Amino acid sequence: MTLIDALLLGILPAILLVWVGGHVRAWAGDEKGVQRWLLFLLGVLTLLLVAHVIAISMNIRAFYFLFVFFLPVTCGTVASLFLYFFSGQMTWSRDTVKTLPLFLIVVSLFILLGIAGDLTATVFIIFGGVSLALVWKAWNWIGRWYLAAWAVQMIFLCVGIWATDTNTPLLETPHRLAVIVQFIQGVIVFLMPGLAIITAARLVYMSQVGEQSKDWRKVILVLLLAASILLLVGYQIALASVWDVATDGILGIFLWFLVSVSGIAAAVIMALFLPNKRKLFALAFALIVPLSMRYAFRIGMYGPDGQWGTSPAFVTERRAEMVDRAIQRYYDQHGGYPRALNDLVPRNLVYIPKPIMIPGQTWCYKGGRDYYRLGYVYRQYFYTPASARVHAAVGEPPVSDWACEDKAAEYPGSLGYHGP
Repeated sequence: MTLIDALLLGILPAILLVWVGGHVRAWAGDEKGVQRWLLFLLGVLTLLLVAHVIAISMNIRAFYFLFVFFLPVTCGTVASLFLYFFSGQMTWSRDTVKTLPLFLIVVSLFILLGIAGDLTATVFIIFGGVSLALVWKAWNWIGRWYLAAWAVQMIFLCVGIWATDTNTPLLETPHRLAVIVQFIQGVIVFLMPGLAIITAARLVYMSQVGEQSKDWRKVILVLLLAASILLLVGYQIALASVWDVATDGILGIFLWFLVSVSGIAAAVIMALFLPNKRKLFALAFALIVPLSMRYAFRIGMYGPDGQWGTSPAFVTERRAEMVDRAIQRYYDQHGGYPRALNDLVPRNLVYIPKPIMIPGQTWCYKGGRDYYRLGYVYRQYFYTPASARVHAAVGEPPVSDWACEDKAAEYPGSLGYHGP
């Protein structure tokens, strides 16, 4: 079993929490019922944090599977607890005071989790739960402006996809502003996909409650909006995975992990508040998100031939072919080849896609009226030497000013990477 399998199996404790929590919420009609719900959430969170502390403190690989296994349901429980606070149902009665020892135990376990293991785990659980609760609660204020909120979310996702695709800074800024720009780019690239999945869960929930659920046309529209978010997030994960193969990175697996935890945790909240017959929508969401994102991750890791590591070359060749076709269209229109690839924009290409091979590299191009040469710096894996690869050439381009060989020489590789 891998950590990925453990995260997928994390749907099981989420289902158990929803099943038991649904019965507890059904009794929460009066003040004592509300206090019972608070006690239930604190008790569940206590048990989950104990499991996390054990998993982190024991230096045994199997215990890390336990940590990942309980992570989504823990984030969902933290979010449920904060939603309880936001609801205004908490009153300082004698019964509420009785829960203070549990509050102290939960806080102590969070501190112990940070000391025993990695502080990142504690921050991830708290930040994930709070973010889920805030997005869920903020949707009540958005109301009928959900289309505008969806559009803003899509814009941020598109910016994140562009930054992931190009693997370059969003803006060229002075050194003093570079840190700020990098921070903003990090938020958009790393955190926005997880928040987008929470937005998608909120859209699915909105389609199943209130007046919205009675109009099938609006239900279909809202579900399509949620599906569009899933498609863009999946596309970003696929692109990140291709770059991971090319550069030995971890962005793709990180995004898959973050999005999957967010999806399962959001499904927990969705199921707790949905009517009984419609909890299946939450279950479907909890299954679709991690499985579809894992598929997107595998697309980036494996090429169409089914072999690991061939996707960067495949994607780069596809993009080179796209650029080459645009060059041919330019020739048909002007009777000569472009002197620079930027001459293709915007009539022949909306933008010039970059090769996914080495960060910061672009196409090697030399063109004139009756000749051109299009190529790029190629390497099979991140540790192998780079070489100049010509994708297409027409006529007799001059030998001088072909910088591809010089660029390739900057990456001699390290053939001993996998050696003994």
